[in-house]
This record gives sequence, structure tokens and C-alpha cells, in this order.
Amino acid sequence: MKVKKNTTLAGLLVILGALTMRSAWAEIWVYVPDMSQLKYQLYPGGLIYIRNLSDFSSAALGCCYNYWLDTTTQDGRNSWATMLSAMAQHSPLYLGIPDGQAQGIVTEVGIW
Repeated sequence: MKVKKNTTLAGLLVILGALTMRSAWAEIWVYVPDMSQLKYQLYPGGLIYIRNLSDFSSAALGCCYNYWLDTTTQDGRNSWATMLSAMAQHSPLYLGIPDGQAQGIVTEVGIW
């Protein structure tokens, strides 16, 4: 009986952990129709804060330091280069950000 209780408890903990981790991976897509309208701030240490995503989606948190790129990583440098190119051309772009009104890193950048 005691083994069954421990097994059941362990199973519940695994399920709860998986649900918690899945929510951390969830993201939403913000469509920016003209990337030249995006406001940003360069910050020491390689971070670039995206300041006005809430202008393009009500699902994004408001100004100012909620979403960022880390340009010390290759992914961050690639994303920033893509964003700069779209800004220069006044092109649209989708940005992936954490779901659930959470702060976090811009996870993906692209257009399709």
C-alpha cells in the first residue's frame, strides 16, 4: 500500500512538473507590419530591449523592459540582424515572445 501511494505521488509530481515546464515554453506571435515602427534600447552586456510590442498586440506586456534579445548568443545576433534588415526595408516580421503576460527573451523571429 505504501509503495502504491509513493508511486501515485511521484506520478502526480511528474505531471505537474511537465505542465509547469510546458507553460514556460509556450509562446505567442506578435505581428509587426512595419518593423521601422519598433522601438528598442541597446543595453550594456549585449541585451537589446524591445520597448513597444504592446502597440502591435494586446497580448504583449506594455513598455518598456519586458522583452529582449541577447546578442551575446548566435541566435540573438541572427535575430537582431534579421530585425535590422526588416527595419531598414520597412518590412513586416513576426516575433515570438513568452505567452501568458510574462517577461522574457524574444524566442523566434521570422516571416511566412
